[in-house]
Amino acid sequence: MRRTVALRLGLSALAGVLLFLAVPTYGLWPLMWLAVVPQLYVARVAATPRRAFLYGWLTGFVANAGGFSWMDGLLERFGHMPGLEALPIMGLLVGYQGLAFAFFSWGVRRAWDRTRAPLVLLAPLVMVTVELVLPQIFPYYLGFSQAFVPAVIQIADLTGPLGVTALLLAANGAVAD
Repeated sequence: MRRTVALRLGLSALAGVLLFLAVPTYGLWPLMWLAVVPQLYVARVAATPRRAFLYGWLTGFVANAGGFSWMDGLLERFGHMPGLEALPIMGLLVGYQGLAFAFFSWGVRRAWDRTRAPLVLLAPLVMVTVELVLPQIFPYYLGFSQAFVPAVIQIADLTGPLGVTALLLAANGAVAD
């Protein structure tokens, strides 16, 4: 039992690390084509949708902590805060932003429980809905990871950034299936 929970926590953290490494700051954009696969697996095998939510939140927390790591320095420099005060504020930010993956994981689990539809369909549908509906303090889309890949980002001319997110999540869902 403990090994299973530890494995799911590890896979959720791995997904978070892959996600923040895929953003333009780190430039490993090909990772986004597989970054969500571990979280899709965890969402499907979690004991309950609530557990899927918690594992997804961990993924989002790790991804946002890496992606918004610059925030701590910003608060220290321009907010004139000591690091000890800036850290909890940054924790609140990444905790809130992490809800996107919590709702994604929960939504995938609920939709899969009800329909048993392939993840190639469910993953993009749920993530696009989350990105469209959930208000973000610093709005971003997973599709932004492909900003410097002209062959992929051209899709955004027709679909906007949500279309790129849908394509990325369809690829992740296909691998997870």
